[in-house]
Amino acid sequence: MAEIIAFPGAEEALRRNLDRMIDEHLEVTDPDLKACIKKRLSTYLSRLPKLPSLNFKVPESLSDAQKQEILSSLADEYNTQVTAYAFKFLSDIALLQLEICQCEHRK
Repeated sequence: MAEIIAFPGAEEALRRNLDRMIDEHLEVTDPDLKACIKKRLSTYLSRLPKLPSLNFKVPESLSDAQKQEILSSLADEYNTQVTAYAFKFLSDIALLQLEICQCEHRK
């Protein structure tokens, strides 16, 4: 039995985390710079491909409860790792966007 594990909402969660990171942790007091960074990241995120789904074959010999437990555990782990990787990657991009926005706003 093959199961496709999709991760709907992961992109939206990533976007919310980035907005929160910008608001809470990026040491920028100018609201125009924060808005500039968020706009640039939003444009960047809209061009990215969706996070990949995972195609996983579950042995037929397992009970439905065992299959669901394996799939749930796998989905949780995959989602955690992919989101952490994407967040780190986009955090680095946010810092680069800050530099561009500072140049644009001459701050």
